[in-house]
Order: sequence, then structure tokens, then C-alpha cells
Amino acid sequence: MYDEINRQIEEVSKKLDILLMRIVVPMFTLLPILLSLAKYISSGYSSESFQQIYPAKYPFNWKTPFGYMVCAFIQTITVHAAGQIFVSVLILVVGFCIFVRAFISDIQDNLLQLNEDFETEIDRLNLCTKERVELKEKLIGIIEFHSESIWFTNHFSDTNSSLILVFFLFTTISICNLFLQINMLFEDGNFVSIWHVGFVASPIIFWLYLFCHFGDQLTESFGNVDNAFYQLSWYELPLDMQKCIPMAISLAQKEIYLQGFGSINCTKDTFKKIMKSTFSYTSVLRQFSE
Repeated sequence: MYDEINRQIEEVSKKLDILLMRIVVPMFTLLPILLSLAKYISSGYSSESFQQIYPAKYPFNWKTPFGYMVCAFIQTITVHAAGQIFVSVLILVVGFCIFVRAFISDIQDNLLQLNEDFETEIDRLNLCTKERVELKEKLIGIIEFHSESIWFTNHFSDTNSSLILVFFLFTTISICNLFLQINMLFEDGNFVSIWHVGFVASPIIFWLYLFCHFGDQLTESFGNVDNAFYQLSWYELPLDMQKCIPMAISLAQKEIYLQGFGSINCTKDTFKKIMKSTFSYTSVLRQFSE
């Protein structure tokens, strides 16, 4: 099963890399450059036609043909480097969530098999048999594996909490800024630039959604383990085995999240709150700009 999960993670990583680094980022960098060159030629070689990929200041005049090519080269390199960092973080988080969900799926399958074994051996479990010892060891092993999966997830969140926080802050600020730009460009009637800014905003929103989507699936998977423990035929087990079940259920009752620093959880509810807050911040910024 885990070989299949490794192949799945590899396929998802390749698809994300192709989509974001080989399609979105090149289009994001090439589009303003090509538009600037087209305007430069059509306007009779006016230096005011040049447009940066993102606003920045330079210690040289970039509104010349040579200066613009240097500026475009620098910005293209920095955008590709930043994109690679964010895609790597996204692949890391998505791959982690897929792998942990495989752990949870394995736990659920083992609990289902264990329940079938309980029903098969129920008449002999009250005796001190080899089957009873094996089933108890299997139950304890499942509980320990579940506990280790929870520790692994919490440790990953603690280790990468600052990274996740930076990602959430960057995406929230970027989306606010881009929505404000779209609103201002719409009032000016600059629909070509609106398309470009909207194209920039789409992958950022997509990155944020993937974070929250896979984090939400991770939380849901841990919640399903709680139900799997409840469905065991624990009430028919010997007393020493019954004592193990409350410990497992109490461990499973606490919701597990992929967390950033503080109380930031990677869930779909968080995504909805960020998007709602973004529209609110955009309205406030628009009022200040007026």
C-alpha cells in the first residue's frame, strides 16, 4: 500500500510542478514583458510603455530598452525562485497529508480486520488462548500506531508552524493587494491589465485552497478513526481488552489539525474566513485610497 502512496505523491508533485512552475509562473513573467514590448513598438518606441512584472525600484533607469531587459531578467529570476520555494512548501505539505492519510487508512483497515477477528474468536477469547494474546497485542499495536501518527502530525505542525504562518500571511496580503488592483484597473477601464492581475491572483488562491483542502482531509481522516474505535465489538471482549478501548477513544476524540503558528488551522473553514476577510480588507483599503 505504501508503495502505491509513494507513487501517488510523486504523481501529485509532478503535476503541481508542471502546472505552477512550467505553466503559471512562465506566463506570469512573460505576459507583461511581451505586452510591454508590443506597446513599445506600437507607440513609436515610447519608454513609458515598459511595465515591470512586479513594482520595484532600481538604482538605474529601467525605462530604456537595455535597462528594461536587465530589469525583466532580474524580476524573472526572482519570481521563478520565489515560485519554486512556494511550490516546494506546497508539495511538502500535500505529500505529508497524503502520507498521514495512508497511515489512518491503514489503521482503519486493521481495526476492521480486528473486529472480524473478534467476532470469529469471540467464543474462545475468555480462555487463555494463543488467539487471545495475539488479538490483544494487535489491538495494542493499532493504538500505539494511532498515537504515533498523532505525534507525527503534531510534530510536523510544530516544526513548520512558522513556515505555514508566513505562507498564510503572504497569500492573504497578496490576494488583498491584487483584488484592490483589479478594482482600480476596472475603474480605469484597463481590461488587459485586469486579465493579467486576475491571472496572478488565481494560482495564489489555488495554493491557499490546496493547503486548506488537504489539511481538512487530514483532520477528517483522524475523525474517522474515532468512529472506527466505537464500531469495535468491545462490549463482548474480555475485561483486560475492554480497558484498552477507552484509552484509544479518548486519544481519538481530540481533533487533529495541520496548524500554523498560533491558532491557524489548515481547513476549508479557514479558507472561507480568509477569503471573506480579504474582501473586507479590500473594501477598507479602497475607502482609504479614495
